[in-house]
Parts: sequence; structure tokens; C-alpha cells
Amino acid sequence: PPTIITSEFSPPVYTSGLRQQHKIPPSQKEYLTTTPHPVTGEYAEFVETRRGGQITWHGKGQCTIYPVVDLHGRRVGVRDWVDLLESITIDVLHSYGVAAAGRDSVHPGVWVGENKITAVGVRVRRFVANHGVGVNVDTDAWWWGRVVACGIVGRGVTDLKRE
Repeated sequence: PPTIITSEFSPPVYTSGLRQQHKIPPSQKEYLTTTPHPVTGEYAEFVETRRGGQITWHGKGQCTIYPVVDLHGRRVGVRDWVDLLESITIDVLHSYGVAAAGRDSVHPGVWVGENKITAVGVRVRRFVANHGVGVNVDTDAWWWGRVVACGIVGRGVTDLKRE
């Protein structure tokens, strides 16, 4: 049956999707995992995942939501599934007064102006979707400043508290 798993990662973790794993040099992974947070002293882990997308961060202040759903039984395609995840997230953010919009012409996710508030990364195997969305609620920008989030140069990251 459909299942929803939610989490807030602690300790923090950087994850890379299939599109980026072969592009991240060992020195970058070492930099991400051996540099402690200047205030909390926390270290991040680095995990290569089987989801789509590129590098992102998960940690305190981010709600990660993993719906596990049989798409075939519901006659939903992968592109429609990603669109649905974005639409639901936009509706929730609107209920908090945040004027969020879905993907721009190229990049998936949910945006507030030029800043990403929600990353989307899914995996579908045998028509079952897993992975999902990371909604930034009250995140520490220091973690984001160490990577090019989702491989998107020149755009920022925001969260619900800032908005």
C-alpha cells in the first residue's frame, strides 16, 4: 500500500543522485565530510543514492518526505508524479503564505523567485516510486553554501522561515 516516510536528518548528510555521482571527486567528498560546522561542530556524512538529481543536503530544519507509491497501479507516469509532488508542496507552502512556484523551464523543484525552497529527487523501480521532496523549513545556510545545490549555478536556496 502507499506509504509516506518523513524524516529530519541528524547528523546532516549530503546526498548525490545518479546524475552526479561520477562527477564528484574524492577531494570534494572529503571536504564535505571533514569540515565541521563553525558553531555546532557537527560533521556531515556523504551518501550516494539511487534517486535522480544531483547533490543536495539534508539536515536539521528540513522536512524530507518519501512517498512510496505504485505508479503503475494508479496509471501515473514519472513526469506526472514529479509534477504532483511539486503541486502538493506548492499548495502547502501557499497555506503558509509563501508564493512558491513549480519548476522553471529547466529545473525541477519548488521555487520562491530565484531561490529553491524544495528539492525533488525520485526513483522509480518496477513502477514503484520512492524518494521524494526535501522541504526547507528552517535550515542553516552554512550547509548549503558548501555545494552547488542540485547542480544549479547562480541560484540560491531559501526556507519557509525566511519567506
